[in-house]
Amino acid sequence: MADITSDQQLRAVLEQLPAASQRTMAAIFADQVGSLIRDPRLRDALRTALDHGTGEQERREAYHRARSIATENYTACGQNVDWRQQAEHFVAAACVNALAPDRPDAWKAAIHARMADNCMQLAGDDGIPDLPVKQYRAAAASGSDPVGDQRPAG
Repeated sequence: MADITSDQQLRAVLEQLPAASQRTMAAIFADQVGSLIRDPRLRDALRTALDHGTGEQERREAYHRARSIATENYTACGQNVDWRQQAEHFVAAACVNALAPDRPDAWKAAIHARMADNCMQLAGDDGIPDLPVKQYRAAAASGSDPVGDQRPAG
């Protein structure tokens, strides 16, 4: 597959993927910011999202866990923001998009992963270097093998 060098190309590629590949890519994008996870329940949900052998019931349970964590970690506007907690909210939201029972959404997972990274930068962390470029590379590799060597170690 040709190189992806813009968000427009990334979105176009992702929108063409079948549901199973959408799920895989969404899980990869969530895993790219998996180092920001503090909650072991979310780490387990991410592992479930990454496991191709996961059954429907287990995936649904992980979806509900991730969604619950995303809700718990949401920070309302106008309040003092714990940027690390907000980052975890966005990682959970990326996991939700990977685990969605109806239609996984890799594009939304990519954006949520970037929001998590932005929150960590606001917290004073260096963030994930070149995250959009890593997402482009993972999606470009999806033409032949959507997992390949693009899945970072936890």
